[in-house]
Amino acid sequence: MKPLWTLFCLLLLTNPLSAEIEKVVVGYTASLCDQKCMDFTKRQFELIPEVANVQVTPGQVILDWKPKSKFSFQTINYTMRRIGLGMANTSVTARGTIQKQGDKLYLVSIGDNTRFRIVNPPAPESGSYVEYNNIAMYELLPGVRDALETAMRKDQLVTVAGYLLAPWRYELTIVLGNYRVEDEEEEEKQ
Repeated sequence: MKPLWTLFCLLLLTNPLSAEIEKVVVGYTASLCDQKCMDFTKRQFELIPEVANVQVTPGQVILDWKPKSKFSFQTINYTMRRIGLGMANTSVTARGTIQKQGDKLYLVSIGDNTRFRIVNPPAPESGSYVEYNNIAMYELLPGVRDALETAMRKDQLVTVAGYLLAPWRYELTIVLGNYRVEDEEEEEKQ
């Protein structure tokens, strides 16, 4: 029994206890919210059970998500509506594994299994028109796709950060700002 307890403690102490949805940043028009409004906004977001910490600055609400808590855009949306502020954008930083379904790649956050489709922003060609509301315009760049598929094959953890594209749609989609693939040496350290 003692070797199992020792192994359990060793695993617990060497693995970080961090959230899978690491950070959510909600943007709003700063001129519409004075200090009183920012204090009220903080109190309203503190009522959300999935939120561990709230910071409100002019133009942004920064949320630390609790470990193993499912991400819900609807909860954030309803809270902002209750406050009376419109959202300019919502950004997410999440950590998980890559999965492939057809030609689409997804990040599935560890612990809570929130699934995000990963896309790159449209890359307009000179003199061409881009329909930013058309999801078909948001394709993964070949180099990014290759790196993420390699991480998927090696079962490596990936951290992605970017803004949510039309988060009210059926599937959550992150427009990639940046990503980091954890190498095997990092995983062994954790």
